[in-house]
Amino acid sequence: MEQQTIEHEADTTVEPAQKQEIAERGEAPMPTSAPSNIITVIERLANNPNVDPDKMEKMIALQERILDREAEQAYSASMTAAQGEMAEHPIVKGAWNDQTKSHYAKLGTINQAITPIYSKHGFSLSFGTEAPQQEGCVRVICEVRHRLGYTTHRGMDVPLDSAGIKGTVNKTGPHALGSSTSYGRRYLTGLIFNLVELDEDDDGNAAGKKPNANNNPTLTTTQLSALRNALKAQGDRAEGAFCKAWSVFQLEDLWQSNFDAAMQQVLRRAERLKAKTQQ
Repeated sequence: MEQQTIEHEADTTVEPAQKQEIAERGEAPMPTSAPSNIITVIERLANNPNVDPDKMEKMIALQERILDREAEQAYSASMTAAQGEMAEHPIVKGAWNDQTKSHYAKLGTINQAITPIYSKHGFSLSFGTEAPQQEGCVRVICEVRHRLGYTTHRGMDVPLDSAGIKGTVNKTGPHALGSSTSYGRRYLTGLIFNLVELDEDDDGNAAGKKPNANNNPTLTTTQLSALRNALKAQGDRAEGAFCKAWSVFQLEDLWQSNFDAAMQQVLRRAERLKAKTQQ
């Protein structure tokens, strides 16, 4: 079940220079100013020793409602902008689950792809756990905070991952809790930002692809875009070196059947490069 709470910041005024900076970063605009006319009235009432306390309280409550509404509108605008930008950088299912025999995207892969985007648009995520609504589960929760103070609360119950597909217990209690919590964080993140992982919904991109001389279909548009973006992140020469290593003239010639292995290779290289830079 979802719940929503609202937090406030005292000043939502945006100076012209700040608006210019926000526009250059591609963020959704914040409200241009607080309701200055109401603030002026409140200041005048506060300086009047004969002011009616009830009237003062009503004016303050009105100001808070307006600020609340502005914060919610800014949250919605920023979320729309963030989701639109994330759609241009698809998440790759680069990990393999040996039990389910399927690919999935690791939490680290997802965070690496989207954290810079949602941070730029003023969001932060805070994860935790609380008492589950269903027995045998852990409830993973997330607070999605926006820079103007509006916050939404998300949560989901995840069964404790203590056994394999055949029902045999294969994890200790702490290990099962950690596995389920990680799973919940991964899926909550996807729900919050409406993420679609590659090959989850391909919309028939594979249809109509011309097979090569060996009758093997080449990469779909989605696969090609994901692979090319991953290589671009590793430098200008990465695509050429990749094509040479895979014995293809260009990325467009790579077979669909080789996509998963190729993508995993590229991601592993990215992790090694990252580790070197941190040494």
